[in-house]
Amino acid sequence: MSDLKTCSLWEAFDKLQLCYTIAPQMKHYYRFGAFKDCQELRDEFNFCWTARGKTNVEQDVFGLIAATDQTERE
Repeated sequence: MSDLKTCSLWEAFDKLQLCYTIAPQMKHYYRFGAFKDCQELRDEFNFCWTARGKTNVEQDVFGLIAATDQTERE
């Protein structure tokens, strides 16, 4: 089961939201002269969102496993 990617939609959303809040963005702008790029977190959120909509069979085919389904599979 180690080759399957596990994700939690709520965790991904929280991380993405935290990335876009004003304080971390301003801190990053102050330190580096540019706003923080949150593309990696957006990709993770989109991946979790996509995995959430797939059936268990489709998740197995694509190597996905949603965190809510993980306890049922173990």
